[in-house]
Amino acid sequence: MLLEIINGWWRVGLIYLGGVLSGSLLTSVVDPRVYLVGASGGVYALIAAHVPTLILNFRSMNSWLEWGIK
Repeated sequence: MLLEIINGWWRVGLIYLGGVLSGSLLTSVVDPRVYLVGASGGVYALIAAHVPTLILNFRSMNSWLEWGIK
């Protein structure tokens, strides 16, 4: 949700779709006999995009967390 608030829904959607497509294409190249169903590539892409967001916006999120706890 934080990734979507900062970047917008369409950018998060592009990251997700890019992860799904690249994951399925890579699996097809590595082992063409495997049929792939699932969204794990998109989920891993969102996690990989969220880590730099956490690092770059840590100070502003820290005040967010303190405000939410109180």
